Amino acid sequence: MGARTVPHLLRLLEGKPEEARAAAVELGRRRERTAVDALAVALCEHADPGVREAAAEALAAIGTPDALLALRAAAESDGQGRDAAAKALGELK
Repeated sequence: MGARTVPHLLRLLEGKPEEARAAAVELGRRRERTAVDALAVALCEHADPGVREAAAEALAAIGTPDALLALRAAAESDGQGRDAAAKALGELK
């Protein structure tokens, strides 16, 4: 996925689970700060738990205050991204 542009990766986050997972992993590997909002949405709203986990790990890898705030908010929510966010935060410590 190295040659894929950030806008393309962001679009993939909304697609099929296998593509969305790969996009989240790549955005985290790149530490792509512009992807924080889209990753936060994927963490909280994507139907696939693997995508939510990859989004949480990507946010942890990005590590900006906004990314960590999104993780904390998801971890404290009752939403479906709570477990993935809590796990990613736990691995940061």
